[in-house]
Amino acid sequence: MIAAISLNSQTFLGHNRAVYQELRAALQLQLRRQLLIAVCDDRGLQRQLAQQLEADLSPYFATGPRQPQGRGNLSPLVTLRLDSRHPDLVREVLLWLKQQRRLGGHPGMIPAFQIVGVETLTQQSPTVQNRFLASLIRVDALLTQLDCRLLVWVPRPWLGKIQQVVPGFWQSRNGLYEFEGEPTNANPLPSPDSVLPEAFTPTGWGPDSDAAVIQAWPLPQDHPWVPLPWAERSGEDELEVLPTASVGSDGSAAAKSALTLPAPLASHEGICHLGSYIQRLHQQQAGPLTLGRAHLALGQLCRDHIGPGAEGGTVLDFTLEVYRRAVDGLLEGENDWCDALNDMASLYWMRAQLETQPEAMESWLQRSVATYQRAIEGQTSAAPATLGRIYSNLGSVYGLLANLGDPKTHLERAVDAYTQSLHYTPATVDTLDYANSQNSLGAIHWRLSQLDRPQYHLHRAIVAYQEALRYRVPQAEPQEYAMLQNNLGIAFWSLAQHEHPIPWLEQAIDAYQTALVYRTLATTPAGCAATQNNLGTAYWDLAQQQTQQPDERLLSLRQAVDAYEAALDAVDQALQQSPPVAPGFDVWATCHSAGIVHDQLALALPTDPPAQREHHLNAALNHYLTAYQGWRDQPEQLDVLAEALVYSVRLHFEVLGLAGQQIVLSKLPPELLGRVLPQM
Repeated sequence: MIAAISLNSQTFLGHNRAVYQELRAALQLQLRRQLLIAVCDDRGLQRQLAQQLEADLSPYFATGPRQPQGRGNLSPLVTLRLDSRHPDLVREVLLWLKQQRRLGGHPGMIPAFQIVGVETLTQQSPTVQNRFLASLIRVDALLTQLDCRLLVWVPRPWLGKIQQVVPGFWQSRNGLYEFEGEPTNANPLPSPDSVLPEAFTPTGWGPDSDAAVIQAWPLPQDHPWVPLPWAERSGEDELEVLPTASVGSDGSAAAKSALTLPAPLASHEGICHLGSYIQRLHQQQAGPLTLGRAHLALGQLCRDHIGPGAEGGTVLDFTLEVYRRAVDGLLEGENDWCDALNDMASLYWMRAQLETQPEAMESWLQRSVATYQRAIEGQTSAAPATLGRIYSNLGSVYGLLANLGDPKTHLERAVDAYTQSLHYTPATVDTLDYANSQNSLGAIHWRLSQLDRPQYHLHRAIVAYQEALRYRVPQAEPQEYAMLQNNLGIAFWSLAQHEHPIPWLEQAIDAYQTALVYRTLATTPAGCAATQNNLGTAYWDLAQQQTQQPDERLLSLRQAVDAYEAALDAVDQALQQSPPVAPGFDVWATCHSAGIVHDQLALALPTDPPAQREHHLNAALNHYLTAYQGWRDQPEQLDVLAEALVYSVRLHFEVLGLAGQQIVLSKLPPELLGRVLPQM
């Protein structure tokens, strides 16, 4: 039968009926591990389609003599709506199964699930949006474990973001079904947070890379979608948009050159709509405020189509110009003017990432700073949440500028910006943004501790991380919680280098162990590896403080080597992922450290029986040889490795005699042997 779908546009009726029948037929095949994506911008139409599918695929629908053969064997289609504050797709499916008591044993028939409500995430913070995107990473495991089928409804802007941010989910799809309809009156999609990397020291000692966040796209307050006529193509690859006008300080209009859509945008229907609309506004001599709002809507559409490579750079430059024209027309100081400047400053930050020369990158970042500051200084009625977001973004850009020059000044400015962000977005307003800003503030204080007043800044980093942890629920946000615990452990470890080493190291160990409850080998092998590496170093340092307590020192050494080897196992697991995930630390340095701890264990253990000491000596040599494979092209590191090998060779002689020493020397590659023998 043909589904009775009532559409608000006859233009799309035939197309949508055909697509619906294809989608329904795909679900009726009942293929295992099926992932389908349906695209629809019209909320009313999407609701109709979802309801029709649920009815058509119900095994209890249309029973009787006219029921199609095999209909009773269909598994039902269950509709699940995302929780707009905690939008975890996998969690919703598992909760439903638990409620139906299907997780206790092997179910006879798992229903197909259709997920709706993605479009409501547009109105949520970037942090919440990221939570949804992160849940998509686990969909493949869900399908594999349950052999179930999944249909996800998304609007077009979200489709592009999923392709960009979660490529594994996108590539796993079994079908894509695109319905046509007028977009629902809704705000354009804000982009999820773009992560800015925090600097690590050469051995990986620094806050996690997700410590600082650019919240690039604020939610516009009053820019509804306006249905627009089709734009006329002026050529095969480009669309001409009529010149717009900007208003000078004296109120006069100054004509600008025409905007030309770059090729990657020329085929996008919504953008063409807006281009034609702006053209008509100019023909009708619309006022600057109307033109400003139209350009803002166009910029918000274009920003979601900025991709990597040269084409992405072209779209980015075009979008920046659109935002400049939007700012010229909007009322200075009001919320949408601040939002537009925030977006434009974030685009400058993105533009900086395309540069390879530090001078050029710094120039774009300085433009970003100036634009954020213009929004702050010129605002008159901006919402506190908008100001909090702008200050947070400003702090992130200062953190990047600190990598390019004058680090102390830029980091101190970042502290001021994050402090202001916390003032405008306290925990009572948005706990997630508050926790993120505290984490970023802690990371900046940690970086400052490497430059000036280490104890002062490390104590403040600890306070910031602990405050952030108050508003992170490990059961709901296990990886974010683990990241914070890891960062807190780094701050404790760093402070132990300056005062009261044993208690601070013990607190660092506690923090790392708490992080590892959630950063497991199964869930996040790369994160698990980094934290295990940190834990190994903390135990090693603790052992150096326990020279007068041999039993405690021996235990700390054993725990150090266990942690280092767990880190190396986790690295292997991370590199076997598809795509492989590179560790955020020097793996060869970890091998070197594990070798040193094994040698120390061989020295600390009783002389009888010798088997355990020999085991540790052999393990140490294997780790040194592995480190050589990674360091063979780094002369300075080879010098460090040679020193450790000299000590290890002497220890082999002490424990195993001349025969043991000769075995070690016979295993060394010629280059290492040439470095070791002169020091014997």
